[in-house]
Amino acid sequence: MVLCIMSAGMFCSQFGLSQPSGRCQEGYFCPAGSTSPNSTESQNNSTNHHLCPSGHYCPSGSGHPLPCPVGSLAISQGLKAAEECPPCPPGLYCDSPAMSDLSNALPCHAGYVCLSGSSSPSPSDGSHGYPCPAGYSCPVGSASEVPCEAGTYSPSSGAAHCLVCLRGTMCPSSATQEPSTCPAGHFCPPGTVAPQACPIGTFNNQTGAHSLSACLPCPSGVYCGLHGASAPQAPCLQGYFCQGGATVPTPASSETFLRNGLCPVGHYCPAGSLTPLPCPAGSIRNATGGVSMESCSACPAGHYCSSEGLASPSGLCSAGFYCPFDFSSTTPYAFLCPKGHFCPQGSALALPCPTGEYQPNPGSENCVPCRPGFFCEEAVVGDPWPCPPHSFCPAGTMVPQPCPNGTYTHSNQTGLQEEKECLPCPPGTFCRAGKIQGFCAAGYLCISGSAEFTPQGSVSNMTHCQWGVQCAGPCPPGFYCPEGADQAQLCPANTVRSFAGAVSLKDCLPCPPQYWCKPGDPVVHLCPPGHYCDGLPGSDFSGGTGPRPCPIFTYRASPGAGSKGDCLPCPSGSHCNTTGLTEYTSSPCPPGFWCSGTGPPILCPAGTKRQLPGAAAPNQCELCAGGTFCPDPRVTGKPNVEGIPCRASYQCPVGAVSEKLCRAGSFCGPQTAEPQVCPKGYICPEGSYSYDTSKQLCPFPYYCPANSSAMKSCSGGSMPVSTSALRGSHSSSCSLCEDGTYRPYLSLSLQCLPCPPGYYCPQGTEDYKTNPCPHGHVCGKEYAQPKSCPPGTFGNRTRAEKMDDCHPCPANTFNHLPAQKACFLCGSSSFSTPGSVSCTCIGKNRAFQYSDGSCLCRTGFIYYNELDFKSSTSDSELDCQPEVSRRCSTGEIRVAASRECVLPSLHSCNITCGFHGGILDVEMGICRCERYVSAEEICNTSCLFRLPQLSAELTQDGDLQLSLRERNSRVWARVRES
Repeated sequence: MVLCIMSAGMFCSQFGLSQPSGRCQEGYFCPAGSTSPNSTESQNNSTNHHLCPSGHYCPSGSGHPLPCPVGSLAISQGLKAAEECPPCPPGLYCDSPAMSDLSNALPCHAGYVCLSGSSSPSPSDGSHGYPCPAGYSCPVGSASEVPCEAGTYSPSSGAAHCLVCLRGTMCPSSATQEPSTCPAGHFCPPGTVAPQACPIGTFNNQTGAHSLSACLPCPSGVYCGLHGASAPQAPCLQGYFCQGGATVPTPASSETFLRNGLCPVGHYCPAGSLTPLPCPAGSIRNATGGVSMESCSACPAGHYCSSEGLASPSGLCSAGFYCPFDFSSTTPYAFLCPKGHFCPQGSALALPCPTGEYQPNPGSENCVPCRPGFFCEEAVVGDPWPCPPHSFCPAGTMVPQPCPNGTYTHSNQTGLQEEKECLPCPPGTFCRAGKIQGFCAAGYLCISGSAEFTPQGSVSNMTHCQWGVQCAGPCPPGFYCPEGADQAQLCPANTVRSFAGAVSLKDCLPCPPQYWCKPGDPVVHLCPPGHYCDGLPGSDFSGGTGPRPCPIFTYRASPGAGSKGDCLPCPSGSHCNTTGLTEYTSSPCPPGFWCSGTGPPILCPAGTKRQLPGAAAPNQCELCAGGTFCPDPRVTGKPNVEGIPCRASYQCPVGAVSEKLCRAGSFCGPQTAEPQVCPKGYICPEGSYSYDTSKQLCPFPYYCPANSSAMKSCSGGSMPVSTSALRGSHSSSCSLCEDGTYRPYLSLSLQCLPCPPGYYCPQGTEDYKTNPCPHGHVCGKEYAQPKSCPPGTFGNRTRAEKMDDCHPCPANTFNHLPAQKACFLCGSSSFSTPGSVSCTCIGKNRAFQYSDGSCLCRTGFIYYNELDFKSSTSDSELDCQPEVSRRCSTGEIRVAASRECVLPSLHSCNITCGFHGGILDVEMGICRCERYVSAEEICNTSCLFRLPQLSAELTQDGDLQLSLRERNSRVWARVRES
């Protein structure tokens, strides 16, 4: 049997064999001394199980289990080969050999995919795992990559999470690696899957837009009629105009773009028009929708069109002039009527004078009879004709000459021979061809000699009118002239006429805002400072529409205010309490107030004051200074300009509204802001103005620390000490009770009392009852600490007073410790006499164990039990004998743990050191491992969680209780009496 015992991996089925029976069966391992190829028995131990354990495999002939390699997880037992070790599950990695518990396999790192059999948390070989590819995410424990959702992307490999698509880009599909740029005509906020189209009426010609604000309104002259436009679609149609934001080629006006729509009358709109173009002067258009200048018609014959953008003519051609067809007349004086012709108002052509009439002057609306004084017509036979009225006929006149324009004759006045016999035209009228043609037109002033219905002469000096000089012209600026006026009328106050030709009072226009208009003054003047001119009549001001004073709380420094709103509010810190102010600096807010500038002064709040004028806000009212107080001005009726001094015995902090009694523990002199702390050795009740009066000195047996408002007694466990110094602290006025004495708090006795028997009083004890003498101790009178019962005795009662209360241990018990309340029992293999500190073992060469009362063999000794099994660590009454080990052969060494002799080259340290192995130390007989394995690697957190938990604690009776909590939460407890 010797060979079988020494040959691990073999088995010997019976005694007396010269060589092993055979190799150990695969799936099992056979240590030295095995009797079966798959047996669970060995020669030395009948409880060992040799089925190949989890995490290992055992090929045929195994003497010990071989660990499954890294990257495998073998939960099953009895594995026969390394190929049977199952690979580590996907999503996990197994980085240690011999792994058998799924809880020890950890999740793969984020950013990696762990396939089956991974041994690394971040594999990259491709066969057991790989980094997460771009476009995918791999959280912790990934068995496969997850494609990024639409709207997210992953630009590089190894990503744990997908990124939200950036603004201005889009991620339209899953597994996106790089976002696409947002196309023109669209915008893409963060996380965009599909770009959002710009709405109709807008466009965006840039890529990468990220918000709706990038969609610009359609420019003027074009329209944007499509969603997602990157450029305007086309110009607006002719006959329409587009200011901006147009959605169709024929836009209509909208709330946003009021100037979009159909081209109005008097205008034309080519394609893409921003605004309507007016028809030029001399043309009209009386229908909407004009498309070009050709849409404008020439001014009708006999009419004139004086300005642009007309839908109808300005008026008829003036008398004495004619306006031909298709000429586009812009004035009523297009062509002067020639001599020998007449042109009434609205003439399209000059008409020749009829037979018997003559017209020597151009510009006439009719022809006059032809004979001066006496005139002789050519080819007329007979006496000369008398020169007809309204004309004169000098000697030798063949044709009567009319009186000059601006002169006239009475209708019955004939035979005039000289020009100066024609009378100047009367005031208010105009004369042509020697006749009073009528009243001068409204808007003109005719004093004398007017020759025109609308004279254009100067009227600057008409006090002396000479014959032949026209004293007439347009009504001067600042005046109006009704029809037939011979004297100009002043435009009233607050109206203005800045140019000539006013017809009536209505032509005196209201004075424009911001200006002041004086009677007859054609020039407007800026509204004076301190006033505003809105040009509107109102009942709130007796001045009509003239300059109005700015209201209270406002001012105006510069001229030209056009409304009450132009009167600036007086700034904060000013008090503008009158109207018509031109500046505010002379009206500062009074002291004690603050002014918003838009209302009356406001009292500074309670607790604040203001010495200077001009406070603009409540925070410019300064807090009342310390030592003074500022009452509520609404109660006192007076503004707080200065603080009121605080009286003695009172305190007034910064911002105080009223006096407050000086706080307890302090004292306050006059004008105190922050009370002074009462010094140690004195007391200062509430309202103290000093601290050093005789009534405030701290008396014996009390003490008074700083800030005291009442006397304090010495604390429990101390007594007062009489001293001549100030009683200002506990340490100087009180002393701790000495060892063995006590004193209750507020005791009538000023001395410490002796501690009674049965109790102990350490230094500073307040109440002796809090320290009863504990079990296992005695306490005499004035004990400072309890005295322990000696070993070999026990004390089973509290409040013991003498050593007689410590009893000797009974026979067959012992006590090796002092201060115990009970003795320990001797074991079944030992005995003792009364008062023993230990027990005597019955068997020889045995040592008594205090911990459990057993008797174990001394070192180097063993014994054989009733079944003849050898042991050295069991309790027994049997004698122990010296242990004799077999002498090791040459080259063998003794293993310290098993005392077996082995060859160092054949001994495996894998069981002790793990798969890294080690070398057997020939001197010490122990394995020196190649790699140290920490306790955490052998048993991790989950392993520790499954282990039983042992705890110890003292019970209320002073006993030691040991508790063992197993995984199923069952608790085993054992109480050991002390």
